[in-house]
Amino acid sequence: MKSIKALSMMIILLVGPMAFAQSHNITAGSACKYAKNRCTNMEGCPQCATCTTEDKKEKEAKVAEVQKRNEKIWAEAAAKKEAEQKAYEAKLASEATENKRKEEQALADKKASDELRDKYQDIANKGIVKSDIKGSRSTLELKNIEGFEDSNRKVYGFKLEGKEVAVFPFIEDFNSIVKILNTNFFEVKVLKKEGNYNNSVYKYSIIIDHLGNKVEIDGNNKFVRILQNDIKNSVIHAYTSNSSSKYIGDIISLSANFYDFYNNNEAAIAYIKKPRYSGGIRTKCSIQNVNRYTLNYDLQKLNKETGWIIIPD
Repeated sequence: MKSIKALSMMIILLVGPMAFAQSHNITAGSACKYAKNRCTNMEGCPQCATCTTEDKKEKEAKVAEVQKRNEKIWAEAAAKKEAEQKAYEAKLASEATENKRKEEQALADKKASDELRDKYQDIANKGIVKSDIKGSRSTLELKNIEGFEDSNRKVYGFKLEGKEVAVFPFIEDFNSIVKILNTNFFEVKVLKKEGNYNNSVYKYSIIIDHLGNKVEIDGNNKFVRILQNDIKNSVIHAYTSNSSSKYIGDIISLSANFYDFYNNNEAAIAYIKKPRYSGGIRTKCSIQNVNRYTLNYDLQKLNKETGWIIIPD
């Protein structure tokens, strides 16, 4: 058995080089890569068909490998592009849906706002009612319309059902708006900034109806004071200025009355200079000549008087 194995090994050793020699042209000076003194001038040398075949296969294998690698890169790039395209289309679809929702919401909000404004206009128009010739007051009250002011936006106006339905720009630096009780009208106080914004000084008032129209009395629409101190007789008093105010002196008191109407300036001055117990709040006081209009709750003029009022500073 050992002799057979040894014989087989000898045959392989003898036949292997012969087979290799037969497959390659290893003649010295040939172009075979296994030949001695290999010829590098491929055109003028004996060729090796086996080397040529092997070289061709190696080149084809490299080309195939490059092709496979490129195909993988191209496939990955195509997959990425497709994913990006799908994501982009999904984003566009989402944006279109959101834009449609916003448009529909805007239309719904506008419709609701328009309906609310129409409702406000209807209510406000109905509220502008004149008394009959007997001077009886209209019973219509516009309780659902309320005034508001916004110092940041510098506007004032009206709200209905908690939403703004009429907006007007500030007059001067700041305005405050308040309902004149028992009427369908509002007083808008006009304040002027002096130094610190929080120290704005009252200048005058205007009266507006529920549409923002200014109310005039004898051609005047600026009032230095509006009082509702005679509820018993269902009247209000509105004061217009005939002169600038004049400083008289200080009142030191806890219970001074600054809202009486005086027929002459002597009476007003006498009240300011009236002796009082020491102690209390010090208030600078001026007097001013005014017209006092007595108005019913529809703001129709019932009476006009000329006299004097005290202006606390």
